[in-house]
Amino acid sequence: MTTHVFISYSGEDEEVARELAHNLARKGVEAWFDRDELKPGESWKQQIKRALNGSDAVVVVLGAGGPRANVLVEAGMAMGQGKKILPVIVDEKADVDVFSKLRLIRATNEDEIDTAADQVIAFVAQETAARL
Repeated sequence: MTTHVFISYSGEDEEVARELAHNLARKGVEAWFDRDELKPGESWKQQIKRALNGSDAVVVVLGAGGPRANVLVEAGMAMGQGKKILPVIVDEKADVDVFSKLRLIRATNEDEIDTAADQVIAFVAQETAARL
């Protein structure tokens, strides 16, 4: 069974989100990252909705400041679908208040990003097993 993870991020955190998606893919997890997945000619809102629907979990990348509107909307959609959300803090100045009740992963450097990928995989496996 292939694991599907939706990665939500603000534009300022694109590079880190891309690296996390790459690390997850290298470890056998399909990570939906919009810059690699959005197809021209089709509504991006529909593509995002479809990707969220097909995901096992949502990783929210949190950089400096608070999460942007798109991240909050995607997280809200995921919660509405009963998806598990795993915030990954990629900047020490990240405002995590809105996600403070959730398990948080810190990944503020390259080594921690690789470790975060392992933690995401373990989290999704645990959540998937709990549903069975």
